[in-house]
Amino acid sequence: MAKRGNRVSIDGMAAAIAEELDAYSFAGANAVREIIDSLAEETAGDINAGAPRRTGKYAGSWRSGYEKAKGSKYSKTVYADRDGYRIAHLLEHGHATRKGGRTPPVKGKLARVAARVHIQGPADQVEKRFVDRLRQYFGGNT
Repeated sequence: MAKRGNRVSIDGMAAAIAEELDAYSFAGANAVREIIDSLAEETAGDINAGAPRRTGKYAGSWRSGYEKAKGSKYSKTVYADRDGYRIAHLLEHGHATRKGGRTPPVKGKLARVAARVHIQGPADQVEKRFVDRLRQYFGGNT
């Protein structure tokens, strides 16, 4: 790797520049992976903290995992494991009661079990946090 202060001939300049760009690209790709990993863990924790707790089983079911890496693309999934995935949508968006009824009745409207929004907030914050951390790492303006 060409270091600062080392002299490079004109003939070797292209190779030296390519070497430095490869090193910078590799470091940047690793930084992005680390940022994605930490954000996935934080998002799972944020959802966990805001999840409704009756028994605590659902709230404790949020995880991050299932890495997908293909070439320069990398992603990680935040999910509810065990039985939690079955009720995540119902809790987030509300639903009819278990026996098909609706509660409490409202004149002229069908009532529903109230939504307990706990996934949308952390999900909305992920993109902003990701961009902020990338700017921080690469020294961009905030």
